[in-house]
Amino acid sequence: MRRIVLCFMAALASVPADAGDLDLMFGLRSTMASAMRDHGLDCPDVRQIVELGTREDAILLEVRCGPLGGPAFGRAVRVFAYVDGDYSVESSSLR
Repeated sequence: MRRIVLCFMAALASVPADAGDLDLMFGLRSTMASAMRDHGLDCPDVRQIVELGTREDAILLEVRCGPLGGPAFGRAVRVFAYVDGDYSVESSSLR
């Protein structure tokens, strides 16, 4: 089951996606943005996601944030998306 979830998450994040492409994944975007805010980052909404790779229990994503309905701003942040639905920000992205 874990591999199925990872494959599904990889398919969702396999290509760069702009905000208009993510309309169906609003819950995913808002949950990820909330997790990033919990790590002290200014992230009103996730605007772009690029998959960088996988590991056994997570997918490494490059995420850009921005305002709802607006373009991405700032630098990209590396986020681990775990199969259980949790997110963590790579510590080197916080510097």
